[in-house]
Amino acid sequence: MAPLKVIHAFIVSFLCEAAADKCITFGQNSLAEVDDCHSVSDLSTSPKTVDFKGQATWATELDSALAVLIGDTVQIWRGDSDFKEIPLGGLTSPVGAVYLDGKLYVACFGSWPTPLGDSGLAIINVAGQFLESTHSYSGSKKHVHNVYAFDFGGKKEIFAAILGNPWKGPLSGRGLSRFDRESGSFDVDTTSARLNVRSAKQQSDGSIFVLTQEPAGEQTKLARLVERNDHLVLEAQTLLPPRSDGDGGADVVLGVEMDTMWVTDRGDWSGKLYHYRYSDGHFTQNAERETGANPRYAVVLDSGDIVVCNQNGNDRSVYKGLANSPMDTSIPEIRVASMVAPMFFIKTSALDFQSNTVSV
Repeated sequence: MAPLKVIHAFIVSFLCEAAADKCITFGQNSLAEVDDCHSVSDLSTSPKTVDFKGQATWATELDSALAVLIGDTVQIWRGDSDFKEIPLGGLTSPVGAVYLDGKLYVACFGSWPTPLGDSGLAIINVAGQFLESTHSYSGSKKHVHNVYAFDFGGKKEIFAAILGNPWKGPLSGRGLSRFDRESGSFDVDTTSARLNVRSAKQQSDGSIFVLTQEPAGEQTKLARLVERNDHLVLEAQTLLPPRSDGDGGADVVLGVEMDTMWVTDRGDWSGKLYHYRYSDGHFTQNAERETGANPRYAVVLDSGDIVVCNQNGNDRSVYKGLANSPMDTSIPEIRVASMVAPMFFIKTSALDFQSNTVSV
């Protein structure tokens, strides 16, 4: 007879594969949920809507749950209307989160336009569902805009995206700052270049692509960082095309092929989705698509579909199969109505796994 651990592992693996995906969009005071989401066509069906109070800005998969950033809280959501609210101490405006080794690291933007000691990282013990500690960023007038778990020095490390302050000063950002989990401090000199990093993605070779948000009227930057001598070094950068209004850089996501990426650039009542390729120290723009008003976060699905949340347009831009064929101009933008101020989209099976788990 096979050992119980082997049987249990087989059942868990089977259930993970069998769990049905949900497509969920998070916005102002609500989320829209589509069960058994297999293709982009599912996004136009009537969704189940769950109401809450506040603006949802981000969602992160946990074990059998999602961590949703709503208002000045993290809320652990297990489906339906079951939310466990966790406050963030003195930190405010959570904008991104990552789960690593049982802890949820939450990036808090702080007060606008200038933080009041309330920008930094909050750390949540997920098993105990409580706030473990808070860590204000050492540059008190600069905003933290996201947090990531990246490979660095042969292991996973936590990095905060230091946006700086494009509105007051302006104050330049510090790129990606490694967070020392033992001392609870930020290494402000992790990145060699001063970059107003808003979004970052790491690919399999360890290189990191970052997108910036610049002061009003300045063009967004796309850059590539590589690890060298315990630091992140700027290897290349380029400017996105000029825009007439809006905050500019929103999100960068990896393309299907190595060294390719998609980026969104925000106008108040317009937006762009660009495709870039990196090669031999240079970026090349390959494609440009229109989005809705003020595009926020984007996602490339396994199917090759791309979904962009348009905050000011109250809708989503959907491009069926575009990630697999970036240059195919015949692929249309499908505008799908949504709730007020959609910010984040996720396709996940995390919520189904808990209800189907079998103990052995």
